[in-house]
Amino acid sequence: MHSPEEINAIRALAAGYAGSTKGRPLVLSDADHTLAPKDGSKMFFLAGGLNEEDMCRNFDQNGYTKASLLRHRDLHLAVGRHFEEIAERAAKLIDLSDDVVAFFRAASKLCTTIVLTGGVPLVWSHVLRNHGLTDVSIHGTVRPEGYEIFEVNGKGIFARELAPHSAWSLAIGDSQVETQMMKASTVAAMVAHRCKKTGLLNPELSCEIAGHPNIIQVTHKPDVKHEGIKLVAWRNLLEESAELAANRQT
Repeated sequence: MHSPEEINAIRALAAGYAGSTKGRPLVLSDADHTLAPKDGSKMFFLAGGLNEEDMCRNFDQNGYTKASLLRHRDLHLAVGRHFEEIAERAAKLIDLSDDVVAFFRAASKLCTTIVLTGGVPLVWSHVLRNHGLTDVSIHGTVRPEGYEIFEVNGKGIFARELAPHSAWSLAIGDSQVETQMMKASTVAAMVAHRCKKTGLLNPELSCEIAGHPNIIQVTHKPDVKHEGIKLVAWRNLLEESAELAANRQT
């Protein structure tokens, strides 16, 4: 459960974008397993020569809750002064596809484009910068200078605060953590992702946003996709979302 102070902090963060978003499209995206198939935290632990077992156990036992994300943050920050160095090395282990880069390049020119992660924003900031995507804003939980809790409620608060200022909004994600963010947005783009434990595709996410009027999907792997949901190439995601938003308004 978020404290009133945490809720106000997320609302204030979103409100800071309200002026630049007014009348423009808004793109909100998750990071891990969404921008690329890799997990930024796992790459962080790999780059730092650290054991990821405590991280995995934390989420297996507690899910993606406020408490587990704060524990997640503590596990990363235990590296102390090496945090920034390890984050930069981790980013070099993550590559974005040409289509994903093309989408974010177009989105950052035409839309207010923001990445929200419960993971390590500095890793993904370096990833984006390494691909020339310097106009995409990114915020997240795991950072030394304080935090915003970007689990499902945190992302939902941010989206509900900012989306009404936009001409239309697109939310992109792969897991249950993005459900509230997607429900608050005009278009929901699900990144097809297979759960390693169950073999199911986006099990919690696909159930919770089933009633959304504008669901589409993108994928990083052509053989991983949902049946019955329109598959859109990453490169065409902005154009497809704009068309869905226009049809809704007419």
